[in-house]
Amino acid sequence: MFEISFLLFLKHLFFNLVLPILPWILFIYIFFWTKFKWLILYLLSFFVWTWVVAFSLFNSQIVHFWIWIIEYFWLLLFLILLFILKIYIRKRKLLSYVDTLKIKFNSDLLKSYKKLSLIQKVWFYIMSLFVSVFIVITFIFSINFPSYADDTFPNWHRPVMNIYQDGWVKIFWNEDEILWRWRLWYPIFIPIYKTVVVNFVWWFNDIYINLWQYLLFLFFLIFIFNFSFRKSKNLFFTVLPIFLVIWLPLVFFHCTEWYMDLPSAIYSVLTIYFLYEYLLSDDYDMLSLWLLFWFILSNIKNDWLIVYFSWIVISFILFTFITKHFKQLFKWLFKNKNFLYTSVFFALYFLLPFIIIKSYYWIWYNQASWEVSWVAMSFHPEVFSILYPIFFNENNYNLVLILFILVTYLVSKNLKSYLKTKIFFLYLSFISMFSIFFIVFLFTSNYTFMMDQTTVNRVFTMCFVVLCSFSSLLITNEN
Repeated sequence: MFEISFLLFLKHLFFNLVLPILPWILFIYIFFWTKFKWLILYLLSFFVWTWVVAFSLFNSQIVHFWIWIIEYFWLLLFLILLFILKIYIRKRKLLSYVDTLKIKFNSDLLKSYKKLSLIQKVWFYIMSLFVSVFIVITFIFSINFPSYADDTFPNWHRPVMNIYQDGWVKIFWNEDEILWRWRLWYPIFIPIYKTVVVNFVWWFNDIYINLWQYLLFLFFLIFIFNFSFRKSKNLFFTVLPIFLVIWLPLVFFHCTEWYMDLPSAIYSVLTIYFLYEYLLSDDYDMLSLWLLFWFILSNIKNDWLIVYFSWIVISFILFTFITKHFKQLFKWLFKNKNFLYTSVFFALYFLLPFIIIKSYYWIWYNQASWEVSWVAMSFHPEVFSILYPIFFNENNYNLVLILFILVTYLVSKNLKSYLKTKIFFLYLSFISMFSIFFIVFLFTSNYTFMMDQTTVNRVFTMCFVVLCSFSSLLITNEN
């Protein structure tokens, strides 16, 4: 039994790691040439591949009703041919792409460690130990325990089993059967991805089906490490955001069992980060990649479309107005045809199809419609009474509250400096998300979810994932 289980684990691990790489590398070469290199190229492969394949297979259901191994290879062949065609038309050298695949060791890591003060070295070891233990424990948990949460089975695993057995996704069908779930508000793309993995291993396993969420979270931590070190050049401030993220309540539960909130937070961080990179460099490829993550984010969980998706955009527009950058950006968007065509393609391919299906069945974006939250506008000051137990009770947000107060103090005290370095946009994105959630609790019938400390803990945790991810940049104010 152990041998069978171990071999199944290796197969799931192998396919979860290998399947993403080639399609994503081809996809990014086609759209961004050699823009992304080395470690970031492989990290992005895992963040994006699920959606390139899942959206392709979902969109193809209109004309081709199968989701199987052969469909993966048809997509791969199409990407290869498209890549070869672009090389031929643009007369690019194939060897120029080889260098992007190398992973180079950063020698600055050792130099940075030597520059740390004694107290920073001590805390570096403490935080590194906690992070290592967390990574190991969540890994052991993920490969030994099946799913147990109420939402997991009907929303993500039952659709996988049904798609695997039927071989396709029922899009236009009886309403109680479409997308294979009783909660029709949840997009189908992650189950489609997991079905592809199940097809390759020829076996649905209720334990190893959870590997993807663990790997996504692990690569997310590596992504934080990568950009934090590049910005701060300080190992203490590089490990700090990772330590703060894993310290948050519910993160262990979400990276092992996995509701859709944690991936929404992860893709929000990616979206914000590439917007931030655009603000720093005026590199419009970063803006284009941001749009891709933005559209992906809208198809993870519906309430994140109207919260994270919308308020990241609002924060960005507000920031460009504050920094007097909006007019320049607006003019450029309509002048650059390549960016415009790419953006339209991303919207048509990664955003519109599922919205059409949802509209066809009148499946809208208020998952708590029975609460009439969009109509019952009222004032509920009783939510303030719950703030103290949330932020000061043990095992809640007491640690991150210190970070929140510290960052708010630093930003408000040095606002001009933060505006110049564009880091204020990171803070503005977090505060917008956090505020809109609190406003919903304060002024609608959703206040009940705050009073019983159910939804409030979940959404606050994910907002603080965003804050903690950028904590090193916010504290050091380093570009």
